Amino acid sequence: MVGAAEAQLAQAELEAQAMTASVRRASAALRTAQMKLQRAAAMQQQAEATHRTEAIITDYTQVTAPVSGVITERLVSPGTLVMPGTVLFKLRTIDRMRLQASVAEADVPGIRVGNPVTVIISGNTNYLLRAPVTSIFRAADPRTRTVTVEAIVNNHAGKLLPGQYVVMEIARGTLRPAITVPLSAIRRDGDGKPYVWVVTEAQPKGKTIYTCVMHPEVQSDKLGKCPKCGMDLVPKQRGGRFTARRVKVVLGETSGRRVEVRAGLREGDEVVTRGNEYLKEGDAVTPVEWGITGPKRLPQPSDAMPSMPRMEHDTHSQRAPTSNHQEPHTSKTTYTCPIHPEVRSDKPGDCPECGMRLEKDGGGHSH
Repeated sequence: MVGAAEAQLAQAELEAQAMTASVRRASAALRTAQMKLQRAAAMQQQAEATHRTEAIITDYTQVTAPVSGVITERLVSPGTLVMPGTVLFKLRTIDRMRLQASVAEADVPGIRVGNPVTVIISGNTNYLLRAPVTSIFRAADPRTRTVTVEAIVNNHAGKLLPGQYVVMEIARGTLRPAITVPLSAIRRDGDGKPYVWVVTEAQPKGKTIYTCVMHPEVQSDKLGKCPKCGMDLVPKQRGGRFTARRVKVVLGETSGRRVEVRAGLREGDEVVTRGNEYLKEGDAVTPVEWGITGPKRLPQPSDAMPSMPRMEHDTHSQRAPTSNHQEPHTSKTTYTCPIHPEVRSDKPGDCPECGMRLEKDGGGHSH
């Protein structure tokens, strides 16, 4: 019995030793797993740190401006390592531009704040801007003897650029009611005296007078041929609702596009501004609306004697406005762009095509 008990004891000791070894192996495996977990956590932290570093570096490559505008100058080259506080670009806002003109001393006394200014872009005479004088610097440059006159204009269309050369036409004197017409309406006779063609209602027909289109001094009360050139005589007074009447005028100051008429016209008179090159007294005219390229529609034919040649002038008439824009009363005021007449609005604003200020349509166009 003693031998069997010793054998069991020895067997138990062997099993205990085996279990102890197994525990040691399990502890070693646990420590190994813990070390792997720690290494994985360290690698994760390192990856997160790398990601944060990359995000910071990426943020350095993106520069956000504090205000909207356009870049006018780049002061560093791409790829250059810069330090905090380094100036990278020059940025300017261009939705409103400050325009300055150097005006001769002699012209400054006639300029007031608020006087109208017409701005012409060099090389683009079809684009005009209008604005008032906003500032006059009352000090002359000792070298050029000029004074700086300033106007602030809207530049929503972005046509004006900083530093660009422009021409500023500045009106002098105080604003006063005055009749103005486009320069295209002014004609001159053989002595150089100015006149305009005014659209008038045709007078009731009386006795028909016939004349020669080549020799208007030849007149007759019956049909026949011109004794000078042999051409058929035509009626001097042709049919139609409107006729052209020549009116002598006295001109005043001009803006380069419109001219003041000091005598000869009254407010509301309709003058022929286009198609007036070959008009003669009493010619039948039909006012039509003109676009940039010509008449938007052909005029309706006027009444004329049958079998007689008829010469009808396609004209563009415009009522003579005053410089302070005192328009005749209408049921509804419309505004249009002087460069893009197809742009119309029932309220003031800027032209979406060129940015010019819309002007009142005084009803001078005949529709």
